[in-house]
Amino acid sequence: MGEIRIQGNVHDIRIVKKGTVTYMRFGLHGGWQGALHHQHPSRPVFPYQRAFAAALEMVGPIHSFLSVGVGTGTSITSVTNRFPESEIYGVDVDEQVIQAAIQYFNAPSYENANYFVGDGLKYIRSSDRKFDLMFLDAYMSTQIYSPVLELDVLQWIDEALAEATGTACFNVISQVPPYGQVKRWWQEAKNRFPSAIMIPVGVPYTSQNTLVILSKSEHISNLRIRSALRHSQILSPWERLTWPLRLRS
Repeated sequence: MGEIRIQGNVHDIRIVKKGTVTYMRFGLHGGWQGALHHQHPSRPVFPYQRAFAAALEMVGPIHSFLSVGVGTGTSITSVTNRFPESEIYGVDVDEQVIQAAIQYFNAPSYENANYFVGDGLKYIRSSDRKFDLMFLDAYMSTQIYSPVLELDVLQWIDEALAEATGTACFNVISQVPPYGQVKRWWQEAKNRFPSAIMIPVGVPYTSQNTLVILSKSEHISNLRIRSALRHSQILSPWERLTWPLRLRS
């Protein structure tokens, strides 16, 4: 396949195949947005997506899931693999990203998921639905969609989550412990949610992908997430050994 270029209404989408893995990125020099390993399609390629898939073992049952930022649809696929009866919602600012996720990355079709084109945060604020689980993974070409880290957004998410058990996950690029805006956001999140957990999965002491889990349920605890990471077959032996030790709350 080589490289396929798709001009979306927001993004310059590049679909790149390298061996048995197909990647998506925005722009010629943009960061990778997601990937699919064709020999192991149920195992996410990127570490933070594997951490999310592993954490699903401690979150559930999931009747409704919202993905803010569809990308390659990896988080949607992870949820449907574990909870096939769940109702799936995906919001992306670029319709061509959704189309590419379905065509090249095995994301659920329009018949099997509810996709919307627009700003995911506006969707959260205006929707009257309550979600058991959200994953906010909205990125532009090289950086996080910065409004996700505004403090008011935490209230919108809190209100859109199911009572008592609702959980939201975020892909955040940050040093751990965080500083600056991410530190202020993290402190506010810990004040608002009974359970707040960080799982850094990149190179220590650098800005890295970090899976943040915020839950209304106190059962989503450090011990339970550590147990999920230690026993998940999605993770490599090294990840099962080290990620539980790096977890922070």
